Amino acid sequence: MIQNDIAFSKAEDKISQYASEYFSFQSHSYDMHKAGGTIGHGGVISAMSEQEIIDDLSKAQEIVQNSEAFAYPFGDVTDEGKAAVKETDILCFHNELWQGKGWR
Repeated sequence: MIQNDIAFSKAEDKISQYASEYFSFQSHSYDMHKAGGTIGHGGVISAMSEQEIIDDLSKAQEIVQNSEAFAYPFGDVTDEGKAAVKETDILCFHNELWQGKGWR
């Protein structure tokens, strides 16, 4: 987690450095873009509890300084993930449909 803390400390610096009225930074999670799950592409989200996902999303929101949008890592969506997105007041989300043959 130390490596993530360093990387995200740099992310916070970049967000401050490039702040603009013309665009905003959005969330792709704090630490969910990795393997470890059992659905879709095997993203770790499917191995996490709703509370773990909420904690991750909250940390990401703190860094990007908003809760407007979220892109599910690997496009993997679970019921716990949907509930966590709702609980953290994220306005919209994005995922891709995976048909086993490629992204659609």
